[in-house]
Amino acid sequence: MFFDPLNLFHLFVCANGLCESSRKKGADDRNDGDPSRRQSRVLIVKSKIANEIQRKPRKAISYTEVAISFFFFKKKKKKKRNPSRTRDFFCVCLFEKDSPFWWKQMIDCERRIKRLAKRLNHMCDLTLDFCGVCNQFSDHCANIYNAVKKSWEDVENEYAMDILSLNAQMNELGEQFAHMSAASRQLAVTAVLVKPFREFSQHHLAEVNASSKALKSLNSQHELTLKQLLLTPQHPPDPATTKKTFYVMFYFYFY
Repeated sequence: MFFDPLNLFHLFVCANGLCESSRKKGADDRNDGDPSRRQSRVLIVKSKIANEIQRKPRKAISYTEVAISFFFFKKKKKKKRNPSRTRDFFCVCLFEKDSPFWWKQMIDCERRIKRLAKRLNHMCDLTLDFCGVCNQFSDHCANIYNAVKKSWEDVENEYAMDILSLNAQMNELGEQFAHMSAASRQLAVTAVLVKPFREFSQHHLAEVNASSKALKSLNSQHELTLKQLLLTPQHPPDPATTKKTFYVMFYFYFY
């Protein structure tokens, strides 16, 4: 995570300016009738915006985790002073160790990818079972077609090619079974389209597992190397530097 305290300093300076402008709104309203004054304020705002845009971005300071807390309170003043004066303390807490929130987010992402892979595999299994049933149904329909399509002249008393004859009716029934067999065979081809889903889930799951394992291994090596470098007899740990956090205080006075 990248964090620059100087950017927050500029943000608070802008907030201070907004507070000052809001407090002086009554005085400015009396001068709103002056066009030159309004024009000067517009030019000032435009110049500030142009300066902010042209200013080069500051180099960010990398920290593992940044926790920001704002404390606002009012302190009683004498009657002669402004009672609305407030003192704001801006605290930045910088952790030396890795952020537990980042690791938790990474573990949640891994779990979601694993659930996705599991559901895709289950869908592929069901689809392949359906395709297998379609193939069996197509085979049975083809067998019925072959049995019905044979000539029925040995059964009929007087064989005729009329559409009302038994032979013609059985031929029509055989054609219906032939259509069902072809349709079931086409549905079974869906298995070819489902296999890429399984390959996709397995490929990405393997990459995520390998990356996670490598990241954890590198993190362990990094921590072990730091301990070996910092906790050597030549460089004993300084009690003043073993604090988990340190605070940087900025004081702003809003009138």
